[in-house]
Amino acid sequence: MTAVGAQPAAQPTSTPAPGLTSLPPATPESQGVPSGALLALVDRLEGQGSDPHALAVARHGHVLTSGAWAPYRLQDAALVYSVSKTVLQAAVGFAVDEGLLDLDAPIAGYFPEIAAPGRSATMRVRDLLAMATGHDADVVDPIFGPDPVSALLAVEPEHATGTHFTYNQAAPFLLSAAITRASGQGLGEYLGPRLFAPLGIGRRWWTGAGELDLGFTGLHATVGDILSLGQTMLDGGAFAGAQVLPAGWVDLASAVHVDTAAPGASPDWAQGYGFMLWRSRHGFRADGAYGQLCLVVPEADLVVALTSATVDVQAELDAVWELLPELSAQPLPADPEALDALTTRLGAAEVPLTPATSTDVYARGTVRPDGSGWVVDLDGLTFAVGSQEWRRTHVPVGSAVVPVAARGRLTDDGGWEAAAVVTSSPHRLVLRALPGGDVVEARWHVTPLRTDQLRDLAVPEWAAGAL
Repeated sequence: MTAVGAQPAAQPTSTPAPGLTSLPPATPESQGVPSGALLALVDRLEGQGSDPHALAVARHGHVLTSGAWAPYRLQDAALVYSVSKTVLQAAVGFAVDEGLLDLDAPIAGYFPEIAAPGRSATMRVRDLLAMATGHDADVVDPIFGPDPVSALLAVEPEHATGTHFTYNQAAPFLLSAAITRASGQGLGEYLGPRLFAPLGIGRRWWTGAGELDLGFTGLHATVGDILSLGQTMLDGGAFAGAQVLPAGWVDLASAVHVDTAAPGASPDWAQGYGFMLWRSRHGFRADGAYGQLCLVVPEADLVVALTSATVDVQAELDAVWELLPELSAQPLPADPEALDALTTRLGAAEVPLTPATSTDVYARGTVRPDGSGWVVDLDGLTFAVGSQEWRRTHVPVGSAVVPVAARGRLTDDGGWEAAAVVTSSPHRLVLRALPGGDVVEARWHVTPLRTDQLRDLAVPEWAAGAL
């Protein structure tokens, strides 16, 4: 890859798509990136079955391309799983800078009413950030119990803290709890004026356990949010010319704090772990289940934000790394034909209607035709399915809703098939009915973590986006 030189001037292009980011737009060629190489990236992601949902690429601080695969939209905030952890570490950075937390303080000290046994009493804030608590295994179930902090601290590590890496959910949850204890605010509330507002990010929803935001997952964000976060980390914590994260925090958080090399580890999981950040073969990343990614590549001055629904994230990363040799340190000649092909391709992108799926039947329901398509009743929930377009329904679940966009078609044998996408998540149901029947079998394309219940993906009405 050619070394990155001075940042070239941006060539004029269209304004950023709604709901993306306040970063300025530029043509790919003006920033040394061939539009054809970005189109090839889209081809790789689709061709290998990575099931992309949204993509945004920035270089030299300019947005080069962005798009969403219908029915996803750039303005849709969806569950990003463990990308939440990287946002959590930013909150810890603010709390340390404000004197609310101390990296070298035992986490148990923020909960003096709890008697933490043995090594549990020695776990420092920095150990939790680095997933180096000393535990051999993840402990999740107590998080959803009646006294999660006490229950988690009661599980004593098998190894000395700070020396043994185990990727886990307990550490970020305890950090979220400590921020709430020290600040009197939930994680999302605390981050609002410190991170979200300066980055131009609107109100965002976190899944919680009791009165605490989970921290290790649960953030619902747009691909533009992810891109803005990545650009901020690339620029040392600055965004739009203003310092947002405490000076020096990104360098500290993105450094290797614990070794992750292990027999059989995939290449991009063996490069070490920072503070809620994975080191990659190229740069570092925020990494959420099923391919929710924020890739920061300082040597290329590049940020890639990607949401998807894949079980092979290494292949997804490999697809992005193939872009790097195509980058130039200097602006390239304008290529309007290639740029138009890229724009057209992303403008028509759509998730596969009926992807291959190996999951068991989740639920059975019924389907009946109506004037614009069909109506499905499934597990006590009802939503519309379009025949020529994606029909959107906010399915009530108590005081919340499940936002569903669905489209279907008749099959050649007289049966019926459809996709029902939960647009506030990476997940969708594949629906099928036998010829001449009205009984629908529903299977998950990829099953949501910790649940297989559609209703468990409900979000507040305000977080579900416009119909």
